[in-house]
Amino acid sequence: MRTLTKGEKALLAALLVFLLRYPVACTLNELIPDTWGSVAVYVRVILRETVTYLLPGMAVFKRHKQVSCKTQWYHIPAALAAGVMAQYALSALTEVWTGYAGLSSAGVMPMPTTTAEWVPAVLALVLIPAIAEEVFFRGLLQGTLQEEHSPVTALLLSTASFALMHGSPAGLPAHLGCGLLLGVLYAGCGSLPLCMLFHGAYNGAAVVWSCFPVATSLPWVILCAGVLLLSAGYLLRSAAKKGGRLTRAEWALAGLLLVLEVLPYFF
Repeated sequence: MRTLTKGEKALLAALLVFLLRYPVACTLNELIPDTWGSVAVYVRVILRETVTYLLPGMAVFKRHKQVSCKTQWYHIPAALAAGVMAQYALSALTEVWTGYAGLSSAGVMPMPTTTAEWVPAVLALVLIPAIAEEVFFRGLLQGTLQEEHSPVTALLLSTASFALMHGSPAGLPAHLGCGLLLGVLYAGCGSLPLCMLFHGAYNGAAVVWSCFPVATSLPWVILCAGVLLLSAGYLLRSAAKKGGRLTRAEWALAGLLLVLEVLPYFF
């Protein structure tokens, strides 16, 4: 009996996670009462992200081969600044996309209004997703695939899965852009903590600007997008290495995963 490759195991884990997301969400809706108000929503998100992404990612994730890029102290503020810039540029893209496609960009997640709501809100909207999703999509999925295959192939598959798994037509371009930037950062630096910082800053800026709206300015959007693209190009120099081709089973699993992720957009 043929042994599964690491890539096949990672894609199977992603497929199982996708299939479990909805039963887990329904179970949490039954267990966490609506009488808790907005806190109930936050607690459900925390538990859902932990059960569906963090725990499976940590259970399967192993140390991956890292690229030769040492993390310096200045990478930390750079990752935080890049996350904020990405939110600023991609929020402008979302406005254009939703207007063109006739979609509503109104968020389905309630924003905190009291001090008691801010703690679970920050955990649910900023910290837990940044940690859990990076462990799963970058650490497990992309990190495993790029061990045996081209980093670009691993980057594209993890980006597509990350964006589609969110299930938001209005936010699809932004999720693709954010996932691509995070994938480039991981491919270039091999650092999950930096990806978590970028992701946390991206989510945090979205929460702050939902409570205190910031008007976008085209020159600033172009500046932020330019800085991000130049940085991505620099990082990709370290990732543009050839690797083995995906096996037929890996292509089949990747195709099945992406098709299943696309289906909810039509219902």
